[in-house]
Amino acid sequence: MSSRYQAAVERFLVEHHPELAELTLRAYTAAGGHYLALSEAARRQHALGDAGEFATALQTKLIDYERVGRLVTEGGTQALLEDIVRMVRMQEHLFVQFVQAALPEQPELAHELQQRARQLAARFCMALTAAGMTAVVHAARPSRESGSEPEASTQPRPLSDPSH
Repeated sequence: MSSRYQAAVERFLVEHHPELAELTLRAYTAAGGHYLALSEAARRQHALGDAGEFATALQTKLIDYERVGRLVTEGGTQALLEDIVRMVRMQEHLFVQFVQAALPEQPELAHELQQRARQLAARFCMALTAAGMTAVVHAARPSRESGSEPEASTQPRPLSDPSH
């Protein structure tokens, strides 16, 4: 997690939190969909929270996979998930531009922040895809109550099972 830029990254993100919230609002507008169905006040409040999560993820370089999984399983429709992907990609794009403009005298720090944003967006989209596929697989499993459980020989085994 730590790099020689960690303290500067954290300082930049704290100092620019209001701008991150504004960038997130712009990303909502570009993404459209359910974001535009929110009232202006709700969108602003939501953007503050999302900007905080974005900053935390940029600082830690971590994706909250459990939260992504809950998003998918707790009513994540295809349209909603597409809105989120569009917003994440636009947030990344706007952030990269913002960093370039804000740090012309610190190109190494700018590069570090931009690289983190690109990696974060890609990993978030991969996590969303994985959670979606996991939900599909779980939904396709026969229920035990229906008596249509797969034969013992076709049931999945742990990857560490030596009989594979």
